[in-house]
Amino acid sequence: MSDTTIVSDPTLVSIPDANDTSTPRAAGRTFLPIREPEVAAQPTRSIGRLRREDAFRMLGAAAAGIAATAWLFTQVAPLSGVLPFILISYLFFVVFYAILVRFDESVVGVKDKLATVFFNSVAVVLLLALVDIVVFTVIKGLPAIIHLNFWTEDLTRGGPLDPLTVGGMLHAVVGTLIMITIALVIAIPLGLLCAVFLAEFPGPFSRVVRTVVEAMTALRPSSAACSSSPPGSCCWETRPRGWRPRSRSRS
Repeated sequence: MSDTTIVSDPTLVSIPDANDTSTPRAAGRTFLPIREPEVAAQPTRSIGRLRREDAFRMLGAAAAGIAATAWLFTQVAPLSGVLPFILISYLFFVVFYAILVRFDESVVGVKDKLATVFFNSVAVVLLLALVDIVVFTVIKGLPAIIHLNFWTEDLTRGGPLDPLTVGGMLHAVVGTLIMITIALVIAIPLGLLCAVFLAEFPGPFSRVVRTVVEAMTALRPSSAACSSSPPGSCCWETRPRGWRPRSRSRS
């Protein structure tokens, strides 16, 4: 006969809690544990694409930020200048954007959106700086590029006050080629020796070298990494997927 206690009327007999260790239990009894309520699964947030609501929030926050900054500059504070206007507008934009996002998102969602806006803003600023440098260089150098002497002469006879028809950049081209040749003469033998070392002589030091090589491999272009890397150039260490170094046989 089983020793399990069967309760026919749960309103008359209370079942002891299985997690309660303060109450002594009778031997041979089975206690039913209390089930914890299931937690509802939270919906996942999409961070890989820009939703229409996010675009509307950004446009509204940007318009509100510009309007608030214009009111601040013209009615409240004696401020002026393009750069202060842009910085203050951006601060207002972040504040208004956080308020708009908080209407529909949790605190975690607000932090995620603000982080996305910050890093995208940094990327845009860096891209604009790069475009400004390239455009400025092309505009200033375009009058000299069209002259043949710019490609075939050096500055032996030219000076800073001479016209663009005197002198050129031949010395810079030759100097660059000399530096690249010296770098390749040093990097190619070291890279080959490093590849042989990693393939044939595994050990604690080879793991350090392999870590440095894999870190340099992430740089692009790889030729720049080869010319600037320490012994163990990344260009020459190639191996198939799943490759492992051979262990040295002990005599």
